[in-house]
Amino acid sequence: MSDYFNLCCKDCKISLNLGKKISKGDVFIMQGMFSEEDRKWIEGDRAWLAIQAFLQKHQGHALVFDSDSNFPEMQFYDQLEFDEL
Repeated sequence: MSDYFNLCCKDCKISLNLGKKISKGDVFIMQGMFSEEDRKWIEGDRAWLAIQAFLQKHQGHALVFDSDSNFPEMQFYDQLEFDEL
C-alpha cells in the first residue's frame, strides 16, 4: 500500500492529504494529517477535528476520497496541512 490518500474538494481544487493506509491488526487506518509545525503525522482526535473542519467548510461541494494513483488530478490541487485547519 504505497499510495497516498486524499480528501479532495473538486469545487475549490483543494486536497487534504491523509497519508498512507497502515495496518492495525485486521483493519487499515489512515496515517492522519501531516503537521509542518510538529514535523510529524497527527492522528486521533486532533486529526478528526481538522477533518471535520474541512468537511464543514466544503459542505455541499463535490468531494472525493481516493488515492493519488486513482485520482491523479489531485496533483494540481492546493494541498492543505494540519496546521492550516
